[in-house]
Amino acid sequence: PMSKLANEILSRADDGDEDAQCDLGIWYYLGEHGLPQDYREAARWFRRAADQGYEEAQNNLAIMYDNGLGVTKDLGEAVRWYRHAAEQGNVDATIALARLLCRGKDPEDVVEAARWLRSGAEHGSEFAMYNLALMLRGGIGVPQDHTEAARWISIAADQGFSEAAYALAKALQDGKDVPKNDGEAALWFRRAAEQGHADAQFNISVYYRAGCGVPQDAGEAARWERRAAEQGNTNGQYAVGHSYHHGEGVPQDDG
Repeated sequence: PMSKLANEILSRADDGDEDAQCDLGIWYYLGEHGLPQDYREAARWFRRAADQGYEEAQNNLAIMYDNGLGVTKDLGEAVRWYRHAAEQGNVDATIALARLLCRGKDPEDVVEAARWLRSGAEHGSEFAMYNLALMLRGGIGVPQDHTEAARWISIAADQGFSEAAYALAKALQDGKDVPKNDGEAALWFRRAAEQGHADAQFNISVYYRAGCGVPQDAGEAARWERRAAEQGNTNGQYAVGHSYHHGEGVPQDDG
């Protein structure tokens, strides 16, 4: 049975309360508060709130169109509603809009995507910062600018985005866009590795094995190789076999 709260929210939603309409949409989407899971009803209530300019509902309605949930899948409608929400500062919508625009064949769509990623980056989204940096690096939708690309990757890495930490480590390792620095590269490989980035785990193992940018430590090398291997990293898997065969940082074991 529908909960007392759901009855109250339904009454307010029927009276045009956009907060209540959006809540009702979410509850139908999830099947909560005694309501059945019903994507068509969810989309209907999201639309009523979205038509009133409610940005969370606009983003949610866009998601429904993006995925064909409760409505016929329509990427044009998804773009339209993501754009409405993004224009009101919804960062999730900003990133989703950029993603869809990047798929388009029109060069103007890619330029717009870069603009929305910049907006998301300026609102603090690490995902937007990282992807804007990739576009700046490649000159995709924006003039090529390696210095600004490095700046955004560095900020995203500082905020804990593991892909950015790994990208910064690789840049420091290769001297690409930033001065080569093995100690700094090791620090960022380690940070990305601690966040579960498998390629970073393998890379920091190599640094420990060679004593490059960190003190040489066969035990630490073996530990990070194993963590990379457990995530399916083929370099890590090969390195683990090599370490056991030669007894480097682990007891020798040819089995």
